[in-house]
Amino acid sequence: MYDSTRSRPLAGARVHLAGTQHAAVADAEGRFRIAQLPEGAYSLTFTHPRLDSLEFTPTPVRVALVPPQELRQELAIPGLGTILTAACLPPGPGSAALAGTVTSTSGGAPLPGVAVHAIWQRPGETGDSTRVLAATDRDGVYRFCSLPAGVALRVEARLADARTGAGVRLRGGAPEQQDFALAAAPPADAARGAVPSRVAGRMLDSVTMRPIVGAVLRFGRGLPEVTTDRRGNFVLPAVPPGTYGVEFRHDTYGVGTARVTVREGVPADFELRVPKRSVILDPIVVTASRVPPDHYARARRRASNVISRADIERRQGGARHMGDIVRMIPGLIVREIPFPGNPHVLREVCIAARGVSSAPPGGGGGTRLIERAPTPMEASLVPSNCVGVTLILDDVPIRPAGELVKDLTLFDIESIEFIRPIDAASMYGDMGTYGVLLVYTRGSGRGTRR
Repeated sequence: MYDSTRSRPLAGARVHLAGTQHAAVADAEGRFRIAQLPEGAYSLTFTHPRLDSLEFTPTPVRVALVPPQELRQELAIPGLGTILTAACLPPGPGSAALAGTVTSTSGGAPLPGVAVHAIWQRPGETGDSTRVLAATDRDGVYRFCSLPAGVALRVEARLADARTGAGVRLRGGAPEQQDFALAAAPPADAARGAVPSRVAGRMLDSVTMRPIVGAVLRFGRGLPEVTTDRRGNFVLPAVPPGTYGVEFRHDTYGVGTARVTVREGVPADFELRVPKRSVILDPIVVTASRVPPDHYARARRRASNVISRADIERRQGGARHMGDIVRMIPGLIVREIPFPGNPHVLREVCIAARGVSSAPPGGGGGTRLIERAPTPMEASLVPSNCVGVTLILDDVPIRPAGELVKDLTLFDIESIEFIRPIDAASMYGDMGTYGVLLVYTRGSGRGTRR
């Protein structure tokens, strides 16, 4: 066990296998041992008071145990840069995250509401430098979730007349940390008798001015998180006076900070306008073409077992289901099967090849005698009465297919092709014993490139 934030072993950490009673406590050197474990795959995690102070929850580690082998697994609290940027989305290629703390040179107390600037200019570019801004939260923490990697940056922390900075060159991958100390006094803690204030606000899209719904805001330790409603509004009824670095996060607008000053007994009402994140995607090239116009004409010259989209459109006015369309294919028999005990409700449509029995094995026509009309549950349990062709829909075999034949919308069908049992058996094996019906939906099928 190791604490990367302090560069020393994490003594006293309790390590356990999630969902079990197996656990151990790390010694002064951070070592732990859990013995007599059964074989299996587990999630290994740990707890320690240091995690509470950092407000960080480690990700469980998956381990596979195979007795009598001994497994060695190292666990650690990651570096502070990783912890401080945990709220950031993973940076894209060529980007990196940077975080740190800003404290007072006198006593090391955190400084909230400090403006932190990141400034850079890419090699070969002319004109003004690029500049982004963050503000420290109540704990003196700032973070940049997406800065260019491999570029020389100038990071500066400013508060009133106090200023400090450093040059940074980020590497892609793991987040990095840069702390600052300012010769500025931290804000005095609110007196015990200070009157808290009501803080209300609204988050808007900076371009469209529409409310941002579902953004989570955090004013600092000890204050609850709030979420914007459908109008972008939020309210904190009692906030002690002071300067706050307000953090917000949203799936679309990302993570950011703002600076808010709350005066004793004076309600605060502010509006926060946030731009959407700019996300650069790899180019997407889409090529689409219809089935060649003469595809089905050429197919018909070979056989009369192909139905094109044009054929379906000519006949769909008088067709109730796909079975009425395929009746035009020689060699196919279409049989409508109602629910047992309810002849007016169609259960499935059976399509079978001539000369091949479409009754289920075992004789008796597959009909179960029921003296009364079945309940919907009983009707759904009646086995299929169709042993017909195998339906292959967009190259996916479906069997039994009687209910799908009944329910498939004719508008969605691009083509239908029947393969006789003698040919289907050699092409599809046992699945083609009773023949195969190839059905492609619109935008799919042979001769189509997508």
